[in-house]
Amino acid sequence: MMKRSFVLMCLIALCGLLEPMRFARAAEPTANGTTEDARRVFDTVRSRIYQVRALTTSGDAVASSGSGFLVGENGLIATNWHVVDDYLLEPEHYRLEVRRHDNTRVPVHVIAIDSLNDLALLRIEGEALPPLPLPLQTEMPAKGGKGFAMGDPKGVGFTVVEGTFNGLAAQSMAGHLHFSGAINAGMSGGPTVDATGAVVGVNVARRTDADLMGFLVPAEHLAALIARAPKQARDNVALLEEARQGVLQGQARAAQHFMEGSAVSHHLGKVTLPAVSEEQFRCRGRSIRETEEGYATEGLQCNNDLSISVGRRHGAGTIGYDYQVVSNLSLDPFRFAKLVSTSLVSDKDDKGDRKIVGRYVCKTSFLRIPSATVRATLCVRPYLRFSGLKEAHLRFATVDSSDTAIVGDLILRGFTDDSIRRVTRRFMEGIEWKR
Repeated sequence: MMKRSFVLMCLIALCGLLEPMRFARAAEPTANGTTEDARRVFDTVRSRIYQVRALTTSGDAVASSGSGFLVGENGLIATNWHVVDDYLLEPEHYRLEVRRHDNTRVPVHVIAIDSLNDLALLRIEGEALPPLPLPLQTEMPAKGGKGFAMGDPKGVGFTVVEGTFNGLAAQSMAGHLHFSGAINAGMSGGPTVDATGAVVGVNVARRTDADLMGFLVPAEHLAALIARAPKQARDNVALLEEARQGVLQGQARAAQHFMEGSAVSHHLGKVTLPAVSEEQFRCRGRSIRETEEGYATEGLQCNNDLSISVGRRHGAGTIGYDYQVVSNLSLDPFRFAKLVSTSLVSDKDDKGDRKIVGRYVCKTSFLRIPSATVRATLCVRPYLRFSGLKEAHLRFATVDSSDTAIVGDLILRGFTDDSIRRVTRRFMEGIEWKR
């Protein structure tokens, strides 16, 4: 884990003011001799938790909501960047407010963004409560240690969920903490605290294909954002530029991990594919034999876990790729060539909010790679609110064999032209085909 930067030490005085309250509360045993249970922790923290809401300016209807919590004097509130990004992207259509635990509603404004770590800081006027303390230690919470996630899931009311800390998530480029607890939609931006009430992380995500797998942004990233946050409000142009800088850092990191690879390559039959860091990409293989249709495929699909929100469910910094080796079992050359070419002419994913992304512009060409000739189509479209960032979709298929073909897809979301060139070249040139 990264060591906390020196600027975090500036928070010692602030956190020190709150230490007596923390340790006094932690010393109170429950009936079974343990430290604070969920009820006691929630009672201590709940007055400093908020529902963060984006409302339509015309109809005053809730368009989206998340959670937040008090982290600094003078009404400084932490939440996720993805909770407020739609508001910043379309301020003419939305306004931002928070709802307190007593149901009072107060307008807020955004003062700082860390899009790479999915964090944002808001300011609420006239809030006199003391903030939640951030821990002074830099080590990870003990694996199996008890934690309490809080927020307002789906607007049903402020909630506390007990779970356990399980260290940094493996195979994670985002650097999230793995928390075994039910972090549900709407709890994004809320705090997860330890038994003393100190913030360990910020609720950020959950696995939708598994039970009780939640993820937290480590508190050290929040402390760093607080330390560099300006005192005054800034306009949307400045805030979006700050968000763009985070995306630029994220895509550069993702591209570098792809380029560096690892000592282990992927193998599909006689085909060797470019190696990528097994710590940063999740890969899944598949094998299909369609005897009646006359062909068989061996496939590999990989994705990194970095996805920086750029509005309306669009992400950036994401790399996903798919290779298939198609073997001819009983097709004549014409039918086999048609089977392979179908993968190139099928509809590409051109879905997207036209306020966020433009339309694809495509170019098809024939390329020579080691041991094969390929027909490749590269489609690129821009991110309209984040200049210099684009989404690219590459599709290719080998064309010089009637027995075997390699078919591939590469999708890059939120990358610069330079990163797109480097990654697509590595994607193609790393193929080795032993015939």
